[in-house]
Amino acid sequence: MALVCVSITATSTGAAQAEIDLAESNEAEMVELRLDFLAEGENWESLVSYGKLPKIVTNRASWEGGNSDEIEEVRLGKLIRALDIGADFIDVELKAADTYEKMTKGKPKKGLVGKEFRAQG
Repeated sequence: MALVCVSITATSTGAAQAEIDLAESNEAEMVELRLDFLAEGENWESLVSYGKLPKIVTNRASWEGGNSDEIEEVRLGKLIRALDIGADFIDVELKAADTYEKMTKGKPKKGLVGKEFRAQG
């Protein structure tokens, strides 16, 4: 079963809420919160519980094409926190899996999504 998922790439909490509202009104089935697009200091945690749609939280590293230049422990720590406060899923890059595993040793791995993209050709 495929779900329609809309990426939320706003730079402020208010703009992200507006994007979530728009996704809901257009019958999206899930949203991806891109923490790496939010400006520093924005209240990303409030977005996890905002609206009715399930959320996958992503904090994409710059080395994987995202905007986060945070050290791995800080970047992944936000994803772990997202699960703790109610995110349905998080997206962890396969290259970060070992660090994530060390940081979550003994914790349940609910909601973990991992992926690796390979060029076709």
